[in-house]
Amino acid sequence: LKVTATDRADNRSYQSRNILIRAVEKADLAEFVFPAHGEQISSHFTLDGRIVSATMPQKATVFLGDQPFATVDLNKEGYFSLPVDPASVEDGTLSFRIEAVSAAGAAIVSETRSIEYTRLGPWVDVDSFFTGDFVSGRPYLVGNAGWDMEVADKADKEAWATYQRLLKDRKPVKVEISRDNGRSFELAKGIEKFKYRLETQEFTNGELRLLVRVTFASGETATRKRIFTVDTKAPDVVLVQPAENGRFNESIVIEGTAFDLNGLSKVEVVVRTGDKASYEVPGFIQGSYLDLHVMGATRFETGLGLSFFEDNVKLQGEIGQGFEATPSWKNLFGIKTPDTPASELSRFGGWVLGLKMLANVAYLPFGYWFGPDWDFFSMSVTIGAAFTYFSQTYDIGSIFSPPNGKYMVLSAVVGQWEFAKFTFDTTFFKSIGLYLEGGLVFIPSEASGSLAESIKPNIAIGMRIGLF
Repeated sequence: LKVTATDRADNRSYQSRNILIRAVEKADLAEFVFPAHGEQISSHFTLDGRIVSATMPQKATVFLGDQPFATVDLNKEGYFSLPVDPASVEDGTLSFRIEAVSAAGAAIVSETRSIEYTRLGPWVDVDSFFTGDFVSGRPYLVGNAGWDMEVADKADKEAWATYQRLLKDRKPVKVEISRDNGRSFELAKGIEKFKYRLETQEFTNGELRLLVRVTFASGETATRKRIFTVDTKAPDVVLVQPAENGRFNESIVIEGTAFDLNGLSKVEVVVRTGDKASYEVPGFIQGSYLDLHVMGATRFETGLGLSFFEDNVKLQGEIGQGFEATPSWKNLFGIKTPDTPASELSRFGGWVLGLKMLANVAYLPFGYWFGPDWDFFSMSVTIGAAFTYFSQTYDIGSIFSPPNGKYMVLSAVVGQWEFAKFTFDTTFFKSIGLYLEGGLVFIPSEASGSLAESIKPNIAIGMRIGLF
């Protein structure tokens, strides 16, 4: 509902309100979802049910026969799942019912649900989610399967031989999952302890019915069912007032609408000083990262960088140290010793400052080849340019005032192979990447005109940590 007031100068003010129109009020209802009436159940199983009421209660009581069996908590949609311990029930016909009292004081009673139960026999159950749960992302459906039997006496050779044969026949050989009520199945990973990835990005939002089936060596099967709700869509939020760039005195009235098909848990309002753009990272900046590498043209360098345009361009500043002596296999980090001859002293040393720009030329997401389970791992190849300032002093306080005013700036062409990049689904500390870097450093000041002395190849190994 929106009410608008307009004055003679055509200035307008308005107020809006949400109202909910219900054509028919929900009838109070209690019912079992699983197992089905008359179903034959063995060993481990779960009672799934729900309460429907305009004034939803928080708890319900499950009766076995005429005696209270358990008190269950209801989720916001009224669903509950009650794992039943085989030790708590007897073989034979079991009759359950649900009783609850609504917030308005009305009694809600279900019809009786009867099953045929034996404590020994085949079973399969799901542990990670219960009926009525919401699923999003790519969670694993985890469960267990087996066949409960009485252990024979080893002293009775015939009984023990029969027991061993039955163990082989009743060994679970595969677990399958169906999303279309048994018309087609997909194989789960594992058997006695199985898991199945729910690729919710491929599912339609709404109700998801799963059928879990375990097959034993003898060909017999056992099944269980679950109902979930897939919700991968973010809520819709509309701010009605205040208007953009409005001016206000004393107080601000904030009004808007928020909607989600499956309901909302909370709505928060944050008021901060300054323009909203000051709280946002510009769209062309992908994130920030820390970089550390050893070897190459310097002993080590560490720096901070920004990535742009979907992480395809990187710009970073660095600080580090150059070599004191010419590096070799015996002296990889170019450390000067009293025995180091003058001819092996490095010409490019001291504290260094660097600037590097890189651009992706190839990107290999492993999820493209091996499925979404490998989305966290990727490789890439980049090329770019580097500029390094060698201060020629190891006194960091004199980095910009080297002795005798001698310093050197060298440029280089570099290429990187990021052979292992691990990406995490977090807001901060988003990735770790390991890379090899090869470079060609140009030394135009060499007295010799030979190419070997004017261009120095090098190789480095480094690590890049994505911050956001």
